[in-house]
Amino acid sequence: MSMRPFHTKANRIEIKKGPPSPNEGNNGELRLGVLSKGIFLYVKYGTRWYQLGDAAISSSGNFSPQGVASQGAGTLATSIDRGNQSLQMGGNVVLSGNTVSDNGSNLGIKFTDNNTVRVDVANTKIGTSGLVTLSDNTMATGNFEISSAGHLVLDVAATKEISLLENNGTYTPTSANHAVAKHYVDAMVYPGQILGYTYNHPSSLIYHLLTTSMTVEANTHFVTFNTPPSEKVEITVSAFFDRSSTSDVGVYMGLSLNSTYSQLGDEWAYDFNSGIGNSDDEADDRYENVKFVLQAAELEAVGVSNTVYIGLASTDASAVYLRYGHAGGRTYPPMIIKAVALPASINEE
Repeated sequence: MSMRPFHTKANRIEIKKGPPSPNEGNNGELRLGVLSKGIFLYVKYGTRWYQLGDAAISSSGNFSPQGVASQGAGTLATSIDRGNQSLQMGGNVVLSGNTVSDNGSNLGIKFTDNNTVRVDVANTKIGTSGLVTLSDNTMATGNFEISSAGHLVLDVAATKEISLLENNGTYTPTSANHAVAKHYVDAMVYPGQILGYTYNHPSSLIYHLLTTSMTVEANTHFVTFNTPPSEKVEITVSAFFDRSSTSDVGVYMGLSLNSTYSQLGDEWAYDFNSGIGNSDDEADDRYENVKFVLQAAELEAVGVSNTVYIGLASTDASAVYLRYGHAGGRTYPPMIIKAVALPASINEE
């Protein structure tokens, strides 16, 4: 009995360049398509051609997983651990974290490359109710960059946060062009920043007749502030003094540790000769601006609160009034006590 040879023309699988088109071939027919990435096997079912398997044989040795050919929609489900891989689709590419795993453990969607990872698309959206992580295992030697010709928008839901971390810890900018996190701005103090401010300007006319002894005239004559990293603070006192005598009348001012006037030190008590100002045989009224500088020895530790009171005195117990406030169409300038951070290094004599 003779046997019919298998390799007849009718039984051969047709080989063509490129994938088959929908209008050719018959139901159940097999065909090999030669593409730039390799050779692929297709089968026609109904009116569509489908690619069999998930691998292509390539002369370059590359391994290219292919989903359903461009004639129909489908899903790519594969596990690859060798060679180079590429995805080529005529439509959308959807990566689902539920289909990516390692030894049975769900990993989600992961892009890793020791050199460069690039995603170049006109519009890209990442939607998730869980966690999306873009990581670079070579950050010690490489960079992870996001470049946009237009706006870069980070939008999170209400009450959620956008955080900047450094090695999973506090991020500290070190250059002028580095991003600055809000908590860093809130926590840090820069030279010139106002640390404390007291504004005495009530809706009533206030006056205090100065005596010849240093006195904190009111419990509102103070300023509270935290010690800055520089451990240097400038205190400025602005106040209006009304002199009623044409004699030489001086005004004294000093810093106190409490409201009963406990002198901070001789350096911060301006009580010699004319003090902060002398009437010089005239009944002069003046708005004085007086400054003091406190350094580490006079301050609490960095970040700890300080309260400094203002003591006042006059060389004449009945000739000088401290006035502020407004009422009945009359207004005196406010008494302001301000604490400002200074640089860590200042010129001193």
